[in-house]
Amino acid sequence: MLIVPYIMAGDGGLSTLPDTIHFLEEQGVSAIEIGVPFSDPVADGPVIQEAGLRALNVGTTLRAIIEKLTTVETKVPLILMTYFNPVYQIGIEAFFYKPRKNWHQRTDHP
Repeated sequence: MLIVPYIMAGDGGLSTLPDTIHFLEEQGVSAIEIGVPFSDPVADGPVIQEAGLRALNVGTTLRAIIEKLTTVETKVPLILMTYFNPVYQIGIEAFFYKPRKNWHQRTDHP
């Protein structure tokens, strides 16, 4: 059985993201889906909307999430869940083509 938990990057502060990823990895998850907060999350339910707003309120951005994730060593796949708008804001080429250590590129977007 595959277990793929969802976490909102920046909910609780971006500094907690590596510890959360390592904790989930130690629990034996198959992959981790990492949500990118967005100011108008119309496709998300209320729990994810509230987590995203908390993350935005502490200044979480897609660029900051990417920078934080480049410091994380993990053996489980990390999957970014985002709307297109944050990707467009930082630039499509910068998001998809900037080389990153230990990254396998795949995104999910509603």
